[in-house]
Amino acid sequence: MNRDTVSAVEHGNARAKSRRIVEDALTRMEEEAGLPPFGQPLVERVAPIEGSPALMRVEVPNLHGGKALVVEGPVDNPEALAAMVDALMRRLYPEG
Repeated sequence: MNRDTVSAVEHGNARAKSRRIVEDALTRMEEEAGLPPFGQPLVERVAPIEGSPALMRVEVPNLHGGKALVVEGPVDNPEALAAMVDALMRRLYPEG
């Protein structure tokens, strides 16, 4: 695909076939990078055990050439942490 066609896709001026080709290629790249499908959370929430702190596991695939960065541990406010990590990941891997 030439630069003009890619530019047209980026600016919403491409034919449907060209858009599908680019979208399919980007979807394959996201899958290969280990990213979840668009719209699914990037943070895994682990159900808490009664009387224990909540456990949170965050896995960032292919960060700076490594296999993955994994952070796991107890947290006081898992929903706040999940929201913060999700926001950071969306900045690293923006939708558009």
